[in-house]
Amino acid sequence: MKTSNARWSFVLALLISVVTAAPAAAAGTLTVKKSPQDDAATIFATKPVQNADGVPTGAREPVLECGGVCEAAVADAFGRPDAVTLVSKAAAGWELLRWLGCTPDRADLAVCGVDMKTDRPVTAFYQDCTTGTWNAPWLAFQAIAGKPVPRLQAGARPRP
Repeated sequence: MKTSNARWSFVLALLISVVTAAPAAAAGTLTVKKSPQDDAATIFATKPVQNADGVPTGAREPVLECGGVCEAAVADAFGRPDAVTLVSKAAAGWELLRWLGCTPDRADLAVCGVDMKTDRPVTAFYQDCTTGTWNAPWLAFQAIAGKPVPRLQAGARPRP
């Protein structure tokens, strides 16, 4: 009879430890690249700060800041993936064209968001504004979207 009680005590202790265990941390690596070259911009990434209960406080903490290709591990101690916000600050003579791998903000193209459920590669594509040439499909997209289209310099032609 004592053996049976000891066995049940062990099973009960094991069950309690499984039920009360903290959730596994969600983690992923955020990899940011810039095209056509690394010095086209600096990209900043932030995630929400959470209190001890896992509730966002409204503040944000930096995840990365990079001028070149960079990576950052984004872990969440509460077992839910973090929503990371990326912001592009284009260098002089460069303009952000689009993001690949994250969802752009509708009001501001320089901002995009990514849910860190797993590893996430993100690429920001830029246009060199100093050459006097523009990417023709991009100009057409800007016009269709009702966004301002930059003026071409005298004698400059759009790239095909």
